[in-house]
Amino acid sequence: MESWHILHPTSKNNDMNDFHYRKLTIVVLILLLACKLQGQDLLNSRHTSFYTYIYQLTEEEAQNIYKKSIWEVDSTYFHTLVDSFLTDKPEELDLPRGHYLKTFVNKGKQEFSIATVQNFDVFILNNNTDLSIQVLDSVGEIISDAKVKLRNKNLSFNKKTQTYLDRKSNRRGLLRVTHQGFTVYYNMDRQYNNTKLKIGLNKILYRTPLKYAWIPVNYVIQLPIDGVKSIRRGYAQGVIYRTRNFFKRTYEKIACIFDEYHCDDNNNRFSKKYTGYLVFNKPKYQPGDTVKFKAYILKKKTGKPLNKEVNVNFGRWGKDIELTKLSPYRNGGYEYQFYLHDSLKLELDSRYKISLTKSDYKEYISEYFIYEDYELSKNKLTLRLENSTQYKGQDIKLFAKGTDENDLNLMDARLEITVKAKKVEKYFKEKVFVPDTLYTLEKRLDTTGETEIVLSDSLFPPVNFDYKVLVKMLTSDNELEVEEKSITYFFEKKEFDVKVEKDSITFEYLVNGESINKQVSIATSDNFGNKTNIYAGNVPAKLQVNPYYHAYIIEADSLKETFRLASTSPLIQCFSERTADSIFIVVENPRNIHFTYNIYRRNLAIHSP
Repeated sequence: MESWHILHPTSKNNDMNDFHYRKLTIVVLILLLACKLQGQDLLNSRHTSFYTYIYQLTEEEAQNIYKKSIWEVDSTYFHTLVDSFLTDKPEELDLPRGHYLKTFVNKGKQEFSIATVQNFDVFILNNNTDLSIQVLDSVGEIISDAKVKLRNKNLSFNKKTQTYLDRKSNRRGLLRVTHQGFTVYYNMDRQYNNTKLKIGLNKILYRTPLKYAWIPVNYVIQLPIDGVKSIRRGYAQGVIYRTRNFFKRTYEKIACIFDEYHCDDNNNRFSKKYTGYLVFNKPKYQPGDTVKFKAYILKKKTGKPLNKEVNVNFGRWGKDIELTKLSPYRNGGYEYQFYLHDSLKLELDSRYKISLTKSDYKEYISEYFIYEDYELSKNKLTLRLENSTQYKGQDIKLFAKGTDENDLNLMDARLEITVKAKKVEKYFKEKVFVPDTLYTLEKRLDTTGETEIVLSDSLFPPVNFDYKVLVKMLTSDNELEVEEKSITYFFEKKEFDVKVEKDSITFEYLVNGESINKQVSIATSDNFGNKTNIYAGNVPAKLQVNPYYHAYIIEADSLKETFRLASTSPLIQCFSERTADSIFIVVENPRNIHFTYNIYRRNLAIHSP
């Protein structure tokens, strides 16, 4: 680091000193400017604003945004700032019930998102006939006193189906649901316009709440922007590109109907009409081997086996050789074999294709095999682990077995065992040395059964880490076989074990894999992020599972774990049986999860809850 000192002129020789002073000042300014310019990396600099801001909306403003198919906002919407966070470090905000706008700057454009924080859930029960809307609270209880309105029609609550029902409805528009003085909005659309018997919803309302599911808001219409980009760059951009491709694909589909020349994917269309299999007698072949295959081909739509003569083509990279014409030995069944001779001019370590085609080379089915000069090993080494996890105070056993090509134990082999450290996760002392090679051992291979290798925990330093066991088997004729296994070692591991069994959830506190008694606190989180303490006491403990909770949170000391119910199966199964005059329907629901069903005879609903 150079240090510059500016010298003040003296009364003797003022002009000369003033000249040097000005010269030195200019040099310093140029150097400072150069350092500043060098420090700015415009390409890798940030493209977003430092902060993201959250503004609260009124219900009228939220309704206006949700109602429009292309959402727009102006400066009047940003009147109530409620929170902010660093754009690079998004935070889980604790916002009260309401409607909110999130905004930040990205690459010179202001971007917006809208979200609704609510304490009740709205979703569609789609039976393809009625418009059936259900409203639930945070613990899954049905809300029967909500006000549900689609466009200008109020939907009444049906006690039998426990839904807000509009029979055989084909409606679309803005859905408003009001409960306890708060209204949420959903923009609905219908999938079919031509029938009242098959009514579907193009936009299914979210089963999870929209607390932080931010929906993008398009502030600037992209068409004129992409139009300018396309003209400037000389090729289609954005929506211009997608529009051009849409018309191009449409033209090709129509032209293909009248002339196969326009069907670029003609062969692929043909092959999609057929299904089946083509299998070889082995996956790879050596020079001089005989390739044998069997195939079965049938029409995908009707399931009818193919009963036509096919061409057998062999090759790669589109350079195919027609080997023969093949007739089925029975409907759909084909088999053939050929010798890999030198005249085929094959290249080693390559994949070759067998395809069965029509006379015009349209492909029914194809498959690949590998061609290489490999050598089958006479001997085989297999390793078996008792457990892939080892704790302090435990030994772990590894079993090795060496066999010949007849699957008999080798009589003259020896083992070289090397234990090597891999990734260290945690240290339990300030200074710990972890060598690369932790242990080596030579041992004769047992001539009967498996050879046992015991790895004691005394071999390892006080760390949590992964290690591998490398086993080499050498025979008297110098043949070498190598296998390895990976093991995770815990010097100390404290963890919670949470299991869901039918309608119960069990909590345990484990230290080095063993369950111990521990004082804990257990809370639940619903779909809206609300937490409720439900248990304070010792574990092991078993509680009744509530399927409407999003997660269970268990804590003890500095240890905390969140168990999400979505990671488990709901275990709901439906079985049916038909007799001469009856239909029996049985539903197994071991976790007592609320579900809705409808039973129809043709288009007539004959039963629903």
